[in-house]
Amino acid sequence: MSEKLRSRRSFLKMAAAGAAGITVAGPAVRSVLGKTEATGWTNGMAINQNISNLRVVCMYDPAMIATPKLASFSVSSFVSATSTTVISDDMDKMALSLAQKATADAAWTAIFQKPAAKTSWAQVIVAIKVNGCNHYNLPRVAVIGKICNVLHGLGVPGANIIIYDGANGKCNDMTDYAPYFSATSTGTDGKFPGVTSNGSAGLGGNGSSTYPNMPSGGGACPANLANGTVDILVNIAVNKGHRTPTHNDGVEQGNTGACTLCLKNHFGTFPPQHKDLAPSTGDYAVYMNMSDAIVGGTPPRQQLCIVDSLWADNNNNPDKPPTAVLSRLVMGTFAGAVDYLTCAKIKRDIQVTQLGESNFLDFTQIDRFLTLFGYTTTDTALTWVPITPTSTLPGASDTQKPPHSLEIRFSGSGAMTRFGLPHETSGALDVRIFDIRGRNIRKLSTQAMGNKTALSWDGKNEQGNTVAAGIYEVRVTAGQYSDIGKIIVE
Repeated sequence: MSEKLRSRRSFLKMAAAGAAGITVAGPAVRSVLGKTEATGWTNGMAINQNISNLRVVCMYDPAMIATPKLASFSVSSFVSATSTTVISDDMDKMALSLAQKATADAAWTAIFQKPAAKTSWAQVIVAIKVNGCNHYNLPRVAVIGKICNVLHGLGVPGANIIIYDGANGKCNDMTDYAPYFSATSTGTDGKFPGVTSNGSAGLGGNGSSTYPNMPSGGGACPANLANGTVDILVNIAVNKGHRTPTHNDGVEQGNTGACTLCLKNHFGTFPPQHKDLAPSTGDYAVYMNMSDAIVGGTPPRQQLCIVDSLWADNNNNPDKPPTAVLSRLVMGTFAGAVDYLTCAKIKRDIQVTQLGESNFLDFTQIDRFLTLFGYTTTDTALTWVPITPTSTLPGASDTQKPPHSLEIRFSGSGAMTRFGLPHETSGALDVRIFDIRGRNIRKLSTQAMGNKTALSWDGKNEQGNTVAAGIYEVRVTAGQYSDIGKIIVE
């Protein structure tokens, strides 16, 4: 099967599964010298008018990693250990699923929104925040480079794509990243279009931005984020642990839930202010993400969040080598949902439950990644979409149909979800129902598969009790094939 057809079918599957609860409310605005600008986060605002804030996709593909076990950990060793081609192709598939478009180009164009004030992409300034806090577990060059290639393909010059980390001495040295990026890269020189910035040096120096609920009222950050010169912000974090309630130096760390993901990645945008992190104000890691610098602008500045979970750890000290090879990337438009679901679906369900890593996770705080933004952890729009390179679904416009069609119906209302399974999966079928938080509800009995299989679910759990109304996930696995759909119980 061609990759083009595979991507098309992947899109159609995701479109059929649906993206529930797209938020269409815009941000609150203020008038500044006749110019309309966003004031930062307000509950109900949409990062992207066409993509739900609460939709998060996760790619699992071991082929992204060529050398899983590393003798040493550094930017260069990760470059050698990852497959740039596979990562690029898989991130296109993630964009297809996130934006629910028919082509990768259309998907990326939907994800990245050019400000109306800019007449062309050549005028757009992009900042990419990475977590380079140590040399053990940091965003892989291929992941950063893919975003640079996408933006450059839209028309953003390499010189306008600035890759940066923190303003303090521990984070701001981007020397190891610098050889892989060039302002004048043409794609034939082995480099990605973009430039690196040590701290705020390439972003106008130091400025400041306000954000709510903090004693200081705000904090220092790159000037070009604070003054709106940066049009698009991309947040690329890594899967690390950070035990609470104290930092390595014993100072109050704040309510980060023992994880270091997209929200806390901005501890490098705003220098860590541990002095502000008394227990009553320990949500600084969330509040700084509500600032004008992060979600100000029209459209909102931070338009994409990624967690590089190719390698990961659950250590209570983020300055240690990764402990697990997970071969996963996570993507969404809203940091709160990306972090919450990464904690629930990867850090807890895989790293802690399956791999037996120490459980430092604090979901009392992790829940606040959603609730402080005005959402709930039981929101029916909260959607985790796991995908693999082989995820497929036949669509009405496809000329080639897979040899097996699977239907799962909810007998209470007739609602159903469909799957198209490749021929090689026939006879090896597992179908399970999960609730929106990933808890196992029911395993459906299956018979030997012919050309078509229809299964019926009576809306009851394993204990025989009728489930509550809501959205339920249907997960189908068969050999190497894995796919997911949804059923609504009313």
